Amino acid sequence: MQLPLHAESVRATPADAFVDSIGVNIHLHYNDTIYGDFAKVKSAFAEVGVRHVRDGLVDSGWQPYFERVNELAAAGIRFTFITGLKLERIVPVAEKVKGAIEAFEGPNEVNLKDATFNPASRVWESAEFTPASLDFTFTGDLKNIPSTLLQKSDGRFYLCLWQEVSSYDIKDSVEADIRNPEIPVTLNLVTPVSGAKEYRPTGERLARRGKSRKVGSI
Repeated sequence: MQLPLHAESVRATPADAFVDSIGVNIHLHYNDTIYGDFAKVKSAFAEVGVRHVRDGLVDSGWQPYFERVNELAAAGIRFTFITGLKLERIVPVAEKVKGAIEAFEGPNEVNLKDATFNPASRVWESAEFTPASLDFTFTGDLKNIPSTLLQKSDGRFYLCLWQEVSSYDIKDSVEADIRNPEIPVTLNLVTPVSGAKEYRPTGERLARRGKSRKVGSI
């Protein structure tokens, strides 16, 4: 026996309310990526109708960063700013983009930082730490290969190397990754170490993950 169908009245939600619930994470300060073509970025926001974005509040000497934030704000886009700035810097930096501010968010990924939150002062605090030295040299073609040495408070060193060359083509509407050839570099450690790991990003340029492998010697 076929049961009779019963229509149910469903009240619709305003489409505008749904659009207003959407936000996009952006990085306007990453000028060496697609964000360097700001006209295209602004046009894309207008096309999809996004009204809310999330970006870092950057204490920058690069004035176009603030100009671009304010230009998007003038187009009706509001920002949630991530900030790890010291309290005395938040207000003067935020003053430059005050018309864009919708909300503030605390420091990003604090679980990866050597800091703890002080509920009394409401400030993220780091223990006093003086980094040590690591003696090493490089051999190879280092013309476009800068490096920086970091040390965490637990004693671990992080030695970072990268190619200081363009990695994304935004000219002539190409919008494509540039596959730069690898350049062999040898690290010669003078300071004895108990072990080391090599981390090398893999996959597409914007991939967040990479491979990590143990090495007996470098």
